[in-house]
Amino acid sequence: MKLTIIIFTSFLLFSTACSFQDKPGDIQTEERHSDGQKNILSPIEYHNQKETKRLFVIEREMPGVGNLNTEELRKASQQSNKVLEELGQEIRWIHSYVTDHKIYCVYSSPNEDLVRQHAVDSGFPADLISETGSIIDPSTAD
Repeated sequence: MKLTIIIFTSFLLFSTACSFQDKPGDIQTEERHSDGQKNILSPIEYHNQKETKRLFVIEREMPGVGNLNTEELRKASQQSNKVLEELGQEIRWIHSYVTDHKIYCVYSSPNEDLVRQHAVDSGFPADLISETGSIIDPSTAD
C-alpha cells in the first residue's frame, strides 16, 4: 500500500499546471511552449483548441489517498511526470481531484490506449477511463 501511495503521488503535475483563482470555476490551465512562453487557458478553451486530442477522466480507487501529505503527493506527481515524459508530448495530465478514497484525473490524449499505458507504466490504478463529450461550467449559462 505504501508503494502505491508513493507512486500515485507523482501523478499531479507534468508540463501543465493548474491554478485556482479567487472564485470557484476560475481554474486555469497553463500551457508551456518549447520557446518558454506560456498561455493561460480555461479548461474549456484548452479543450476547444485541442481538437485533435481528446479529454479523458480517469477514476482511480485508492483507499486513504485523501490522507496523503504534501510530500507524498509531490512524490507521486514526480513519478507520473517521469512516465509522461517517457511517453512523449501527445499525452498531457491536465489536473486531478483528490477525494478521501479516489482520485479523478483529467488527461488530454489522442486515444485511451495511451492513457491506459501511462497508468500501467506509472503503477497507478485506472479503474474507469471515460472520454469527455462536452465541458460545461458556470460560463456556459451566459
